[in-house]
Order: sequence, then C-alpha cells, then structure tokens
Amino acid sequence: MKKIHLTIFLTVYYILGIIAHENELFMPVAMFGLLILCFAALKYKMKVINIVLCYAFFLFAFANSSMQIKQADNLTFLAGKRLIVEGTISSIPSTGVYNKTKFFMNVDKAYEDEKEYNGLKAKTFVTINEEENDKKYEIGDRIKVLGKIKTPYKVGNPNQFDYGKYLKYKNTFTYLQVKSEDCEKISSPIGIKWKFLQEVNKKRRKIIEIQSKYIKSPNLEILGGVVFGDDAVNPPEDIKDEFITAGILHILAASGMNVGFIFSMMVAILGFLRFPWRTTSLIGAVTVIVYAAMTGFPPSIVRAVIMLEFVVLGRLINRDANSLSLLSFCALLMLIFSPSMLFNISFQLSFVVTLGIVLFAPLLYEYLKGFGWYWNKLTVLFIPLIAQIFVIPLQMFYFQTFSTYSLIVNILILPFLTIISFVGFVCSVLNIFTPIADISTHLFSYILNQSITALLWISHKFSNLGYALLETYKMNLLQIIFYYFMVIYFYFALKHFIKDEAHDMKKFVRKCLFTAIFSIILCLSFIRIPNNNFEVVFFDVGNSDCILIKSPSNKYFVIDTGKLAYKTSYSQIDNILIPYLKEKRVKDIEYLIITHFDADHAGGAVTLLN
Repeated sequence: MKKIHLTIFLTVYYILGIIAHENELFMPVAMFGLLILCFAALKYKMKVINIVLCYAFFLFAFANSSMQIKQADNLTFLAGKRLIVEGTISSIPSTGVYNKTKFFMNVDKAYEDEKEYNGLKAKTFVTINEEENDKKYEIGDRIKVLGKIKTPYKVGNPNQFDYGKYLKYKNTFTYLQVKSEDCEKISSPIGIKWKFLQEVNKKRRKIIEIQSKYIKSPNLEILGGVVFGDDAVNPPEDIKDEFITAGILHILAASGMNVGFIFSMMVAILGFLRFPWRTTSLIGAVTVIVYAAMTGFPPSIVRAVIMLEFVVLGRLINRDANSLSLLSFCALLMLIFSPSMLFNISFQLSFVVTLGIVLFAPLLYEYLKGFGWYWNKLTVLFIPLIAQIFVIPLQMFYFQTFSTYSLIVNILILPFLTIISFVGFVCSVLNIFTPIADISTHLFSYILNQSITALLWISHKFSNLGYALLETYKMNLLQIIFYYFMVIYFYFALKHFIKDEAHDMKKFVRKCLFTAIFSIILCLSFIRIPNNNFEVVFFDVGNSDCILIKSPSNKYFVIDTGKLAYKTSYSQIDNILIPYLKEKRVKDIEYLIITHFDADHAGGAVTLLN
C-alpha cells in the first residue's frame, strides 16, 4: 500500500474514532470502518499490518477524545455561586457592539467569602457588559473577576443553536457576564508563553493604531481583517452584512493565503539580499510562526503554518512533499493535539477548501498548459470556483444560505485583495520600526484606501442586487456525504481524462453523465411531501411565550415572539423560531398575534417581520 494511501486511511480512521466517541456509536462506526478496510484490501491490496494500524488509530482517537473532550470541569460544580475568580486571559479580547469585551479565561483560583478554591484548572468565557468600558485587557493578563458562575442553557427547541456544545468544544463549560468595575487586572503575564503572546499582540495593536492615522473606518477594519484576521478590528455591522450577502466574509479571516504570501515575500527579500537558501527558509519559517501568533492561532492559519513548516523541512533534507498526504498528516497532527477541533467550523472549511484546491488545481494547471504557457496562469481564476463547490454543503448545513454572486465577486475582488494583502503586510512590517512607521503608513495609505474602497464598492453593488442571498434547505449528514462522493467521483473522471493521452471523450462523457444523475438524486432528496396535520409547537423561550400553529391547509400562525437579549437587537427567535421555520421551509406567516406589548412577548416581532 502506498504511503499516501496509508496516511489518508490513518487520518480517516482517527476522525471516525472521534465521531464514534462524540455520538456514542462505537460499534456501528467500527463496523462501518471494517467495511472500508475490506474495500481497501481488495482495491489496494492492503497488508494486515496496515489494517491493524488503522484500527489502532481508531481506538487511539476514541481514547484520546475520552481524555481531552470533557463533559465538565472544576468550575462547573460551582455554578450558581457568586465568586471572585482569578486567572489568565487565554484569548485575544474582542470588543463588539455596545463595547462588550469578550475573552476566554484560564481559572486557577476562586474565592467565596472566606472560602478559597485552589488548583481549579478550569476555563470560562467572560463578557464585560459596559457601554463606557475604558479598561484595556491583553491576552496573558492576570485578572480577577467578580460574578455569578453560569452554565449554558439546555437546548429545548428543534434546530436551536447549542451554545453549551459550542463552548464544550473549546474546553469551556461556564461563562461570566460582569460589569467593568467587577473586573480588575492583577498583574502582567506570568511565564514565557503568555509574555510572548502579549508582546506579539501589543505589537499588532500598535501597528493598527499607526495605520488608523491615515486609514479610517471602515477601511481600517477591512485592512486589519485581511492582514491579521477577524480578531484584529471588528468591522461595522452593515459592512459585515454586505460581505455575508456578497459571499466574501472569509476575506476578513486571515487564511493560508496570507501565510504563503508572507513566506514567499520573506524568501524573495532575503534572496535578493543574497542570503543562503537554507538561512532564508529558516527565517521565513520562523516569521510565519510569529505571524500566526499575531492572528491568535486560528485553525486555518495553524493548518497552513504546519504544512509550510513540513515543506521547508522537506527542502532542507532534500525530500519532496505530496500535497494530499501532507494535508492528511496536518489534519491528523491537529486532531491528536485537540480532537474537539474537528467540530470547529473554521477547521472544517479550511481543510475542505484546501482539499478541493489540492485535488483540482494541479489537474486544471496541467490541462491548460497544453494550450500554451500563458494559459496555465488562468488556473488562479478557477480557485474561487473550486472553493465554492467544496464549501456549499457546509454553508447549507450551518447557515442555510447561498450567495448567488459569490463566485463573480470573489473573482472581481481578487486583484484588489492581492494589493491589500501585499501592501498591507509590507506596511505592517515597516510599522514595527518606529522611526519610519509614520512615514511608511502615509506613503502606502493612498493605494490601500483606493483598493479597499474599490473592494467595498464591488461588495455593496452585488449585495444589493436581487436574489443576492438565497435561503436554502439544511443538508443532513447523508446528503453531505453523497455530495462529496459525487464531487470526488467527478475528480477521478477528470483526472483519467487529462492523464490519458488519448483523451477518451466517450468515457469522460459517460462519467459526467453519472455525475449528473448523482446530482439529480441529490436534488430529489430535498423534496418533502407536506402533511395535512394540525400542529401546535410551543417553543421554550423562558419566562415568555412563542407559539407556532400549523393548520391542515399548511397555513402558519405565530403567537408572541419571546424577548430581546440584554442591550442588543438580537432576539430569542433569531436562534429558536427562525431556524425552525427554515428547516420546515416556511416562507409565509398568515398572522402574527401579539397578546400584549411587554418586551418578553413582543421582543422578536420586528426580527420576524424583517
């Protein structure tokens, strides 16, 4: 069995082990895995040792998940108590609307009157609710917080966002909502790790402060998002909504493209200065690690950094890396370190999109090369299409939306995004050197402002076109698996056609026909036969009401809409009633009945009408 196949199989079996643990389906998943091995044994003539190794990784994943994915921590057992908790800020604090500052905190101590709890080793999520919050917190700060320890609500409604599960996969089981006066900084970071992360984050903040002199909102937020990721500066809500509608919100999250660009630029600069290539590669490898620290180590950046580090290592020892094998190995390493990362949306999107690019981009490059040396340069234009194809199932599963013009918009903004990434990073690097920071920012601000303005104009125009954002059905797990099976099947059809010197068109057309049949079957699976039952659904919205009535003629009526969240426009029905209506494909409400206009009964009325 080839090494590339073995690496993929080991990764697949490790993922199966995590899924089996989280869904308590050890035996069914184990039997499904056995069927895969039987097929592989026949197709690839897998050796017994490799079969044993795959099952060993399956068991290892199950055991590792049991140890790392916990159901509670020491702080959970103190829920409901008003305590003073002490610990370290473990994530980059972000400030959104209403000046709410949010961050994760590693808690090691807690106090209740004269009682003291030591050695907690817990993690909690802190939200500082204060409209005039002038206190600044940094990752690594030792702080003391006074507040009531709360555990996430239990999900009591169909299709409701499970906040508890979201926190669980970040190894967090409690949260605190406090005022500014109840949060106090105790000391600076303790330990090399936290000192390094804080210094890196301070440098990033300093860079953004310098840029803010010449680049104003919303251009500043776009620049910060493109260069440093979505933790840098929060963009205005209207800009974020336009980006979502246009299908380009991903540009505000630093990605693998940034890592590749930064490394390439460092190699080019050091190469121009006649540095030895080994020294150049090592400096570039260290630079991207520092950059990853500036972005807060999101999964997409971590994935790109790990892949790049192994490519550099391969070059240093004169070994070539296979892209698909390296991608699998990278996923395996990250999941061994943290099995819960499998359920992170950013992790899933990053690896799925990268998988699509790794599979299809080289094929298209090779095929276009046959038409002339300049044609293969057009491969870059197919990258947004490949990404769109591979991301559709996850977008429908998590968001039930589809950006109609996303492909066109991503192609149109590509030159401006390249300029913003290139010039923005160069400007940020020069800003590290205080004597020339102000001059360099002033020098580059014009081209940055013009490029960002052009990007915003494209986003605004397309997001305001008709049917820019379509509501879609939610794909289930079987439909997602079937979709990717169809896409992979088409990949092999295309691969055989391109690799075959004879270019057997009949065989290729036949496989494309099968792909079309698979597509029709997938589309038919979304059809639901309406029932003629009379149904009443009572939604759990706490101390308020929200009732949905369906008549036998499939008319829908809503009685009351729950309440608004504290100091925000976000209502309960945003993640309770509306997801249910989307799942049931309800697009019309006959009557909205508000029993009385208290906030806990009419709070979500405007949201529902919109």
